[in-house]
Amino acid sequence: MATIYRNGRAYRSKSIRRDGRVTSEYGGSGEFAALMAEIDAHERDEWDQERFEREASEAAWPTLPEAIKAGIVALVKAARGDEA
Repeated sequence: MATIYRNGRAYRSKSIRRDGRVTSEYGGSGEFAALMAEIDAHERDEWDQERFEREASEAAWPTLPEAIKAGIVALVKAARGDEA
């Protein structure tokens, strides 16, 4: 959903394709729409942080010693219930 401001008022809407045409679906207005926009922004920030941490750990993987890599792989397999 997107938050759109018209004449100083917040509206929530979502664009949907129906029968080859794009239409907007209403999702609320006023304080509700403004609050949902803040929640969406917070969730996006959390996702961005998680992605940053995941990419940083993936970038560090090649620099780890082989013994540490083997230990991590064994721990992950054990946690999943895979055979070692």
